[in-house]
Amino acid sequence: MNNNIINEFRASQNPVQAEAMAAYMKNRFPFLGLTRPERNRLQKEFIKDCKQTAQIDWALVDACWNLAEREYQYLAVDYLIALKQNLKESDLEKIEGLITRKPWWDTVDAIADKLVGYLCLRFPELIDDYIMK
Repeated sequence: MNNNIINEFRASQNPVQAEAMAAYMKNRFPFLGLTRPERNRLQKEFIKDCKQTAQIDWALVDACWNLAEREYQYLAVDYLIALKQNLKESDLEKIEGLITRKPWWDTVDAIADKLVGYLCLRFPELIDDYIMK
């Protein structure tokens, strides 16, 4: 896990905003209070550096998913979307795991649209083999 990005997120937290964000999400998850523009600013270089690799770092994704604050799950989704061209057919099972762990519309919608949809376009056999099951 890249501790720099975690530390940057934590250093930028906004407790007042975090409370409002948690309330909006029915208090299902704690938040750091980072707005989308703030997250984008903080993660821009991190994502750019990650794009230099040719494979997905699933340990990074899992580490983000295991952290309490919701912004880390958003980071994992943004990371996967940025590197989606590196996704393999077999990664759909890992993506399903993300959908079923800490599910809520905010991550499920993005994962379904940007990742599952992309994989089904790239590997049409997934529609019959996996999606339609």
